[in-house]
Amino acid sequence: MTNHQTKLSNKMTINTQNINTYIDTLFANHTWQEGEHLMIRGVGEKGTAKEGVFVEDTPIEPAYQNIEGYLGHTAARYSQHLIGTFIVPAILSDRQAKEANVKLLPAVVLDLDEIPAWQAIEWLKEEIGDPSMIVGSGGKNQWGPKLHAYYILENPLPASEVVPIAARLAELLGADPSFMRRTQPIRVPGTLHMKAGETNAVTIESYSDDSFTTSELIAKISAANPSPWAVAKPRQSSINFSPITSQDSTALLSTTIREGGVDGITRWDAFSKVAGHYLHVMRGGSMGETEAYSATCGWVAAQMVPPWPEERIRKEWQVLLDREVSARGPMPEVRTYEPIIPHGEGDLGLRTWAAHRWVVEPKPVHKFLVDSFIIQGEPHLFVAEGGAGKTFLLADLAMKLAAWEEGSDLRWCGQKVIKGGTSVLVLCEDSQTEMHIRLLELDRNRLIQKAGDRLIVLPMTRLGGAFPLSERDPKTGSTRPSQRWTEMLKLLRELPDLAMVAIDTLNSVSHGDENSAVVISEMMREAHRVCGELGAALVINHHLRKSSEPVKSLEDLKESIRGSTAIPSYFRINFGMFRATDFDRRCKALGIKAHKDAVWRMGVAKCNIMGLYDGEKTLIRANGCMEDRTDQDPYNNANTTERMAWLVLVVERAAADGFPFATGNAGDSCYGRKAQLPDDIGRLGPKELGAVVNVALQAKQVVQCAAKGGNTAKWLDVPTGPFSRNDTGEVLSKGSWKVPDWTRWAYDEGQGKCVLKVQAQVMKINEK
Repeated sequence: MTNHQTKLSNKMTINTQNINTYIDTLFANHTWQEGEHLMIRGVGEKGTAKEGVFVEDTPIEPAYQNIEGYLGHTAARYSQHLIGTFIVPAILSDRQAKEANVKLLPAVVLDLDEIPAWQAIEWLKEEIGDPSMIVGSGGKNQWGPKLHAYYILENPLPASEVVPIAARLAELLGADPSFMRRTQPIRVPGTLHMKAGETNAVTIESYSDDSFTTSELIAKISAANPSPWAVAKPRQSSINFSPITSQDSTALLSTTIREGGVDGITRWDAFSKVAGHYLHVMRGGSMGETEAYSATCGWVAAQMVPPWPEERIRKEWQVLLDREVSARGPMPEVRTYEPIIPHGEGDLGLRTWAAHRWVVEPKPVHKFLVDSFIIQGEPHLFVAEGGAGKTFLLADLAMKLAAWEEGSDLRWCGQKVIKGGTSVLVLCEDSQTEMHIRLLELDRNRLIQKAGDRLIVLPMTRLGGAFPLSERDPKTGSTRPSQRWTEMLKLLRELPDLAMVAIDTLNSVSHGDENSAVVISEMMREAHRVCGELGAALVINHHLRKSSEPVKSLEDLKESIRGSTAIPSYFRINFGMFRATDFDRRCKALGIKAHKDAVWRMGVAKCNIMGLYDGEKTLIRANGCMEDRTDQDPYNNANTTERMAWLVLVVERAAADGFPFATGNAGDSCYGRKAQLPDDIGRLGPKELGAVVNVALQAKQVVQCAAKGGNTAKWLDVPTGPFSRNDTGEVLSKGSWKVPDWTRWAYDEGQGKCVLKVQAQVMKINEK
């Protein structure tokens, strides 16, 4: 046995808690699906007998296999043979870690091997923000330990969106550019670094629940000053981080670029800068996509020798445009603007728009069509899983809006219809026969006859099929309103008192992949014309993505919307419905037969308008229709209130004993220690339990604190507890926690908290 192996077996072990925390943090914002893989790689360490002779790739499918357990077992086996444990920090679409198989990246990763790492971390904190996770790789350089920094993304994204950000940030920082490779492996914290006969632990130095959007990172990077270790001359790469608007791009407009390049600038470099210039002009709103693309093509024809073919120009242009839209949002529309200063308004200049001249009483109010749910002139997204009855509900809404008249007491999902008008229902999936049946089933009070010409139902299967709102120009590649949508808008303008246009479903009127932010931007530019030009409410049905975890809250509902994360952003109101997972007890309380489809929860998942419905409604399915039973459901508010009461009790007792719970879903969190929780909250999933913790934090019934000697406020306590009262941080106890007997406590609805059962009995006696 070598000295190295002796040192390894005697002093170093695999830290499974570090492994668990690392995986939980890296993939915190991703739910693994069937067919997605994670690659574990074993590599013989440099300077050992295994160098160059051992490389092993082991793909696992996390939807069915436990990542942490498999990693811990594999790392323990590798470490006995001087083999380092790595993973490819990516979500793969196949069992091989090839570039083409990289489906999503969960983080921007930086390798701080060749610079003073801790000083680089300080630069990152100052210029970009605290990394979500910092890992000590086990290696050292002349300045000290080597580190890896992770910025966890709010939503894992395609590599084409993440790699340019990592490359640009590495360039500004002077970090190793290795993570420009999509399949670059990285050491796993909790395992061992065993190069050249020396063993060191790979450790997590810090971690948090903080996540970042690409727009946040790009904004920070764009404004960042280069670090002292940044390369003197930017590396030449095929990655265009953002449109370049400096003088060099303007100069290129009149510079001939030949094959092979000029002064180190290749034809691709020049094209990306010129295209970036025109994208910048588009961003300013003074040029549309067609004009910008045509101008770029003109430059290629005039200045590139030999010029690229049209197919190549279109392909490269689209890549740059997609990156720009993904990074900074949809391009503004080119409009013929009204003059800033209206004609005949005198010589006040911009003072014409001084607030006191037009912000006067009475205050305008939103015009609700359905109380707290549907607003005239605003876009609404209604989401639910397939088979939930979205089309039925949309038809019910259209019928009641069209049949409404002063004095009528019509209600939709329990909410009063306040105002009505002509309603148009565009049905892209159901046949005319099926809708004929459904409408008659819905019409219990002859509402169709009352509505008359104000209820218009278009079964598109009878009218030539569904059609996209936008279509791509085959010559320029830019989008424009489709011919059928143009015809539809013309017909809609002719309708008197148009109140609502409803479309079933979003995917049926899209001209491309619903996962593309660019496609959604182009489609919604047309859809919004219903609100902006016609002044009507727009309601579009959409699906939830399939998941092994049921939706249990409105927060889950929001996170489960299928397709691009841009979709919810284009609607002022996102609402929907989901099955009640505790349907059995609700059915019993409501006096109906227990069935998983019997009870549904409904509410607003996201909005930026005041006055919308707050909370969750309880709906039951009766004869195909949905009936509101919120007021009769004794469990309507119990979930959050009662669960939070149990959480507060648990947090209070654990902190008092010196064994506080941590935030997040890692080992010390409530979910990580769920075996120590009462049954009422111990059986909850990670998202549902996390939602209870967040509600308690927002209500300030639970607070985050630091422990003695620590800088991170990650421990939970009640406001009057020892950790929250001690400014220097309470000391964490060592050893195992003697978990209280939670059966001695009970939830007291009157007090809204959990009390000892003996106390509850005494209070009842005193009340008598």
